[in-house]
Amino acid sequence: LQWKMGGLRVALVTPVVDDLSFGEGFGEGLTTDADSVIPQIEARYVYKTDAFALDVFGGANTYNIEENISGEDDTVTAYILGLGGETNFGPGYFKAQAFLARNGAQMGDSTWGGDNSATVTAGQINDNDGWGGVAVIGFKATDAMTIEGGIGYTSYELDKGDFDKDETIAYYINAMIDIVPGFFIVPEFGYYDYKENMAGVDEGSETYFGAKW
Repeated sequence: LQWKMGGLRVALVTPVVDDLSFGEGFGEGLTTDADSVIPQIEARYVYKTDAFALDVFGGANTYNIEENISGEDDTVTAYILGLGGETNFGPGYFKAQAFLARNGAQMGDSTWGGDNSATVTAGQINDNDGWGGVAVIGFKATDAMTIEGGIGYTSYELDKGDFDKDETIAYYINAMIDIVPGFFIVPEFGYYDYKENMAGVDEGSETYFGAKW
């Protein structure tokens, strides 16, 4: 259910309800009851002028997980807050966005390398705090070609226990080439460094080259 007025949008969304496999490890046959009583709330405001644009966004979700043995409720709280913007300067442009999150997976937030989910540690909810950002710069080299490059970074860390940060960094460069009216090609080269996971294990890296048209 979404309400819009100008650049503002506010929405009530079917909530993500994840039991975090709470019953596993506490005895065979135990099940977990996860209940949500309010919708997930999301909002965004976009302000645009001819020179720049500003984008503010966020959301929150909360639900309860019933412990199998005690019957008590543990509360899972998730939220995301973010800020983005873009500006043009002559033939060039610059775009950037940054976010802060807690338990992003329990908001339905996607991830491209790191683990952004809450977990269960010693029978208790262990919150996952994360942040990240992206920056993009591009310019029109000729009337038929625009060159663009960008960098992105995310970092996630569990609150409790001796866990490492789960970081990922990525770079790319591409070009949008107009061949004839109505047909273009975008070759792209990129590199992902998945660094180490929360257990300190190296997750490797990936280099790619491709194109769309």
